[in-house]
Amino acid sequence: MTTPTTDSDTYFTEIEAHFAHRRGTPFLFSSKDWALMKSWHDEGVPLAIVLEAIDACFDSREKAGRKRTISSLSYCKHAVADIWAERRDQAVGGSGSVPEADPRGALDAVINALREASDAADPRYRESFATTLDDLQELAAASMSVPETEDRLVAAEQRLMAALLEAMPDAERHALIASVDLELARYTIDDDETLRKTRAANLWRLVRRRVSLPRLSLFG
Repeated sequence: MTTPTTDSDTYFTEIEAHFAHRRGTPFLFSSKDWALMKSWHDEGVPLAIVLEAIDACFDSREKAGRKRTISSLSYCKHAVADIWAERRDQAVGGSGSVPEADPRGALDAVINALREASDAADPRYRESFATTLDDLQELAAASMSVPETEDRLVAAEQRLMAALLEAMPDAERHALIASVDLELARYTIDDDETLRKTRAANLWRLVRRRVSLPRLSLFG
């Protein structure tokens, strides 16, 4: 069984935006980095796993006091493989002959984390959180498979992010958008569609940080 992941466009741009954010400087992936991302997506490695591995690599270097920053996504390849190997049993039971694991425990953890974020959030965002929590409770009651559950979580997260951005005061929303545009002005991105997707990925990252939104994934 292949574990489904975020659609490829979002998958690639979120990884690229997160990697550049952790570097603290503008960075565009090489063809080798893009090939590595494509291999992860094709193999069904969840986006949450890749982002966690990137964080682990940067955190490790920072704790060790290493000043030279990471200059290639390939540096994170082994961390991705190790973390995914540990979590893969959430998708299947370790071999083709073992039944798929029940996602309910991991889904309950996602629901609890989202409820905590809702309780701590500004009241203006509570309705958006409440709608998503209702959706996730229905998902839990439906007893779907791991792949189906993960797909539904990805869709729910995208709807929630859009709702949170819409619920922001105009000045705050415009400030977030302006900060993303200022950051992207340091890049050279000739393709309009790539620019649009990269802009969206960076904006969602800032929205997530602003409201302390946990990632809605069985693997995060």
